[in-house]
Amino acid sequence: MSASRPVLGILATRREGSWRFHGNVAYFRRLCALGGRHGLLVTVFTPEDLGDASMRAHVFERGAWRRREVALPSVVYNRVADRLLERTPAVAAAKRFFAERGIPFFNRGFFDKWSVHRWASRSPEARRWLLPTERVGDAAQVRDFLENHGLVYFKPVDGRAGEGILRARAVDARWELVSDGARARWLASPAAVARAVVRATRDRAHVMQRGVALAVVHGRPFDLCVLAQKDERGRWATTGTGASVATGPGVIITHYGSSFTPAHALAEAFGLTEARRIQREARDLGPILAAAIERHGAADDGAALGELSLDVGVGADGRLWLFEANAKPMPSNLPEIRARAAGRLLDFCRHLARG
Repeated sequence: MSASRPVLGILATRREGSWRFHGNVAYFRRLCALGGRHGLLVTVFTPEDLGDASMRAHVFERGAWRRREVALPSVVYNRVADRLLERTPAVAAAKRFFAERGIPFFNRGFFDKWSVHRWASRSPEARRWLLPTERVGDAAQVRDFLENHGLVYFKPVDGRAGEGILRARAVDARWELVSDGARARWLASPAAVARAVVRATRDRAHVMQRGVALAVVHGRPFDLCVLAQKDERGRWATTGTGASVATGPGVIITHYGSSFTPAHALAEAFGLTEARRIQREARDLGPILAAAIERHGAADDGAALGELSLDVGVGADGRLWLFEANAKPMPSNLPEIRARAAGRLLDFCRHLARG
């Protein structure tokens, strides 16, 4: 049962009626395979697998998932797959279980967009990448924000992957209001847009954020996805940067997984010299924003952060802006970043396990 190596436990949730688990199985398998090289036994477990002194966890060996009795984790990596599962009593009980035993646990839960903005805005270093952002309130507040900024995005505070976003913009004497994949509505005034937005968002908290005219590659807007992780000494570093490109000129959100690399997209948009400057800035902002988010709120319950990804807009003028931060990044589609990220994550886990 006991292992000579520290045990990294990846927290997931059980599928209903099965011992199998939710989550990115291919990613978990990769971490299990790499664990030995980094001095760790990597396992996947669910709250139901926990016992007082051991757990019956999932280990990937000899090409298949097997359940084995192993020691309680030396460190826990939270990869519960969505917000609803995160709020279940079983997951809450597992978090208390580890807190009571002093077992290191990182990436406590999902972020919301308003909290991320507030946390980052408390850091003088981080503020230069923040856009004007407010919680959506009444129609008068929304109207004023529209009149001040002209191009505004309305985002659910708990949304992901661009889901539920609205965009409003002034076009000549009228206002266009559109959601991704829907036909535009044309309205006569910012007051009319504000009333429509308040109706559309009344059942779900939203933020409103000043829009940015994004840089384009082959006519398609793009932004950057910056992965920041802690290293083997527990310090923040940028592991890599990807590009997210809209599927067409009129699409209001970008999609990670494009065939464009950041170097390609930036060079096409700005030329080589400016592209290199923007890439350096994107690399440098990762640790600054990650540390600000962690220091000013994300870890105030005692659980550390170990990684996050930052959606960073690239303005047509070359300025960078933080759009949002993601507490549980998906693996990069770029193989070199994916490999570096897995190794850095495991080194950080070993650092936590050593105490």
